[in-house]
Amino acid sequence: MHVAILFVVLTAILAALLRWLTGFGFTIVALPLLNLALPPARVVPLTGVLQVLASLADQAPGRASRISGHYYGCRPDWWW
Repeated sequence: MHVAILFVVLTAILAALLRWLTGFGFTIVALPLLNLALPPARVVPLTGVLQVLASLADQAPGRASRISGHYYGCRPDWWW
C-alpha cells in the first residue's frame, strides 16, 4: 500500500513538472500512469481535481504571469 501511495505522489510530481514546463499536459501524463496503481473510477476524478487546483494556483494574486510579460522564473526569455 505504501508503494502505491509513493507511486501516486511521484506521478503527480512528474505531471506537475510537465505542466510547469509546457503549461498543459498534466492529465495526459498522470492518467495513464495512475491507472497502473489505482482503478480508473478513482483516477479520473483525482486528476480532474488536481488539474483544477493547479489552475487555481496559477490565478492566485501576486503570482507572476507569462501572459502579462512579468514572468521572472527559471525559463529563458524566449520561452513564451
